[in-house]
Amino acid sequence: MRDVNRPIAVHMIVGIVRIENGLVKYRDTWPGGPAAFFADVTEETYVIKHALYIFQTVLADGVMIYRCYVLWQSVRVIILPILLWCSIIVTGVRAVYGNSQATTDPGDVFAADVKKWIMAFIVSTLSTNLVCSGLLVYRVAPVMVIVRVLVDAAALYSVMLFSFLFCFITANNGESVLSDIVIPLFTSFMENNTDL
Repeated sequence: MRDVNRPIAVHMIVGIVRIENGLVKYRDTWPGGPAAFFADVTEETYVIKHALYIFQTVLADGVMIYRCYVLWQSVRVIILPILLWCSIIVTGVRAVYGNSQATTDPGDVFAADVKKWIMAFIVSTLSTNLVCSGLLVYRVAPVMVIVRVLVDAAALYSVMLFSFLFCFITANNGESVLSDIVIPLFTSFMENNTDL
């Protein structure tokens, strides 16, 4: 297994454990049954799964910023992406902490105090992705094959992040499905752009 696939494997394992816990292990003992189990954002596997997503995003966006630096050979070019990256770290950690400490019963991912941090995280990572992708495309524009691959992958990831943000704005539970899609999608994006 390539190193780039390890986050997918860990995320899948946590997802499988979560499903097994909700549908088998705690099926008859969790107050409210499986539906309440999967709705509870304070549940351990939910917090771990989303902490892994935050970690993967921080790492991947850091790699994007590093690629911009390598391509441009200028710290000035990456000042905005670095500030956005710091925002990703702060908002991501705060969102996971907010979920783990939710006081509603069960914890609600759309509760105002948690939702604002999650939305700020999504906007930060989306902005970082768009800025870094733009910088990379602008710099490698003469090499059209690389540009096409980069634009296709960045566009797909950006559409997914917009969808993720829309789910939070509308308090739609589709965010749970999208959080399972985002890690393989971004890993694929990073894999397709290893030459940059």
